[in-house]
Amino acid sequence: MSDYENYYYIRSEKENLFWTGYDNPPHKERFFNWFKDRIADQHKHLYLLFDGKVCVGSLNVDFYDDNVAIGYSTITRYKGKGYATYLVAESIRIAREAKEKNPELRKIIAWINYQNEASIRVVEKNGFQKSETTEIRKRFGNEELYCQYEIYF
Repeated sequence: MSDYENYYYIRSEKENLFWTGYDNPPHKERFFNWFKDRIADQHKHLYLLFDGKVCVGSLNVDFYDDNVAIGYSTITRYKGKGYATYLVAESIRIAREAKEKNPELRKIIAWINYQNEASIRVVEKNGFQKSETTEIRKRFGNEELYCQYEIYF
């Protein structure tokens, strides 16, 4: 399976759709164009995590001014096995390496739906703390609270 097919599968899985606020998988052709643009952007990095030959998760690491934003997903049947914790730890390692080249980077941030207890545990296990920064986002037509979790270098 290609990297795109693996990523599309992860992003189309029911639980991952739920936490990202979508009812249906993305349109495959449009999503492929987004995927190509993303991997061509030097400020946006995409990683896939494999357990043997099985793709079990993905990690997005995006560089914005003095911040690094992360997003991660794991396949439902592989949840609870430490893969998300590993992906977040890897995002910290990647960001620290980038900071050596760009000392202006200050922190890593993750936006998490206030109800996503599993994801909150993952970032807190990696040393992130909830900031006072929040925002309301539309999700399934409802306004929901998202909290910013952060870790400083």
